[in-house]
Amino acid sequence: MITLCSCRIAILSVVVVMVRYDETVACSRDLREHALGYLVILSGCVIIEGCIVFVSMRGTILVTRPRASMQYLLYIRLREYSLVFCSDALLGFAIACFDGATLWVKLY
Repeated sequence: MITLCSCRIAILSVVVVMVRYDETVACSRDLREHALGYLVILSGCVIIEGCIVFVSMRGTILVTRPRASMQYLLYIRLREYSLVFCSDALLGFAIACFDGATLWVKLY
């Protein structure tokens, strides 16, 4: 899962940096804000996944005390993935089409 989120972060970072957004158009400005918000959410997912990996490697089969915080990390992960699902649903309605150097967004 870390690899998938890392690939999404890399691709989204390139899109946010390389695409020229027309700041005078409200839809284009909203798309940039959504992309930056999605980038923040994905970064949080990678951090939580790393924490889960770190905590799950502690302790032994019989000594589970070092992994007592795992349930809270899983609840945080569930919250993060629900945010990702909601943002995917919101961005899924936005269809981006390029008109020269300007990005226009049509909402359907």
